[in-house]
Amino acid sequence: MKRMMVFGMVLMMVLTAACGKSKENMISGEADVVESSENSDQENEKWARRPMVMVDDKLYFDTGKENTETRRCGTPDGKITKAVDVTEIPTENNQSNFGADFDYQYGAEDTIEICMDGKWVIFEHRTGDGSQVRFGEEMIDASNLSEETLEWLGWYNQLSKEEQMAISAIPAELHPENDLTETADEPVAQH
Repeated sequence: MKRMMVFGMVLMMVLTAACGKSKENMISGEADVVESSENSDQENEKWARRPMVMVDDKLYFDTGKENTETRRCGTPDGKITKAVDVTEIPTENNQSNFGADFDYQYGAEDTIEICMDGKWVIFEHRTGDGSQVRFGEEMIDASNLSEETLEWLGWYNQLSKEEQMAISAIPAELHPENDLTETADEPVAQH
């Protein structure tokens, strides 16, 4: 049994090294799409950032969720009037990195809802630069994790659900007792 555990750990290390991604590619909010031409150097690559907007001197990040509530106040609380490139972070109020001329309303729990194509998309305020990485169904602040754990998560997140379920060991930083993950609905169960 001990040999199998050692073999499994060695196999995981090899797979992590072979499938690892750079830290920039794993952090949501940092890198999603690359723009490059055949003649460009790596230094000239531009990375599209997660959609974000600055309102009341706070950055709000796209949650990927939509508010389907049909009853709402008919008056917008504000309008996104300026835009920066998708590779930039907004620095002025009512400025986004996904376009301009969108109405917004304040939502619950430090969120705003932006009307895009007739749908109200939920954006939430996060401290720092909003960089997070997925672990299972949770989003974890990347600033709380080591480079090695971020590389492991890059490998892990590329696996299918079945392959993820077969993993028997995770980095210590991701153990529930470290309380790094938390959802808006409920705290992570402690084991």
